[in-house]
Amino acid sequence: MACLNYLRSIQLLGALCILVAHYPASAQWEKIGPPFEIFKNDGFYGYADGVLYMFGGKLGTGTLLTECSTLNTENPEAWITKAPLPTTRIGGYAGLYNGKFYLVGGLINYTGTPTIYNFASAVLEYDPATDTYTEKTSIPLPVYEAAGAVVGSKIYLIAGGARQADNPQLIEESRKVQVYDMATDVWSTTTDAPFTDEDYSMATAIGNTIYYFGNRTQGEPYGYKGVVGETIQWSPIADCPEKPFAGACGVMGNTVYIAGGAIQSGNPNYDTYYYDEPNDTWIKNAELPEPGFFVPVLLGDGTALYYISGTGNFNTYRLSLTTGVAESNEETPALRIYPNPASEAVTIELPSAAPCTLAMFSALGEKVLTQSANSSTAMLDTHTLPPGLYTVRYASQGSTRYYRLILK
Repeated sequence: MACLNYLRSIQLLGALCILVAHYPASAQWEKIGPPFEIFKNDGFYGYADGVLYMFGGKLGTGTLLTECSTLNTENPEAWITKAPLPTTRIGGYAGLYNGKFYLVGGLINYTGTPTIYNFASAVLEYDPATDTYTEKTSIPLPVYEAAGAVVGSKIYLIAGGARQADNPQLIEESRKVQVYDMATDVWSTTTDAPFTDEDYSMATAIGNTIYYFGNRTQGEPYGYKGVVGETIQWSPIADCPEKPFAGACGVMGNTVYIAGGAIQSGNPNYDTYYYDEPNDTWIKNAELPEPGFFVPVLLGDGTALYYISGTGNFNTYRLSLTTGVAESNEETPALRIYPNPASEAVTIELPSAAPCTLAMFSALGEKVLTQSANSSTAMLDTHTLPPGLYTVRYASQGSTRYYRLILK
């Protein structure tokens, strides 16, 4: 077993060398929109129809906010102010259903010495079409800094900090998973989380599977996935390197990403990682130029991710799925690979009809396919390959380029 683990480590190291050498160039964060004069964090964040939404939160000065601001990602010239929240609000989650946002959890404010925490009970429905808020059924157990994820019409609000019984000056960790059905305005509970962590954790979902990160309880796994059915079946997954906390996670190309926050030493986390689920491992993908803290979600529609401000970051950044850059010749035209994600086969539109060699590598660095081409289009048969993340290498006339491909 020790020998197998050693060999796997060597393979993984080789894969990391390939991916780190090429992916940071081929998947870069791009700054969009104007910078903030003062950074913002700890708000409610959403994305719908190409528009980023930021509700509430607080300024770097500590001032709590009621404002709602939006940025059109297709024409990101300015943040636009929308109708403000009824009260200040921080540290909750915003889910999207049927074109409307639902803001759950968090604090209205915190005051005094020692601090008294005023929890937010109301669920607010925000309709972008009318720029109005409607109060819905209150949350049974108000929580602060709970991780959130949407599965179907339901928000799963995971763990977080709850007011300690009869003492508004203390917050205690919760294992509760509270479920809000945005379609019916009904709250329920499901299987408790196997962890207690109220300190800026994060979550996201693919299909009916929730991914949770940020558990810092000594000796326990950092990340879990929970398959949602009548209950949630939780199981630990591989730790993300450096175990970032107070960062953000999201989904692009049917793959989970983590960015920003801080590593366990307390230093900023500049790295972006994606989770290779078939191999239960993490791959470093790109560097975030200005890692922020206390922004728990990477927003997007599955084809791009957006990171908004956060402590120490005054800007908004976008990470796209389809970017590709040459390793040895920056002037070589890019390839077009589609569909991506793929399953049965992949079509590659080449920059020319010049002879070239195409090769595919698994996330562990193993070459799984090689093919020569001498036309402007090539097709790779991928139906026998397992789902996962792959590297496509194109080599022609002294130029080598690397692209990421996802098989589902």
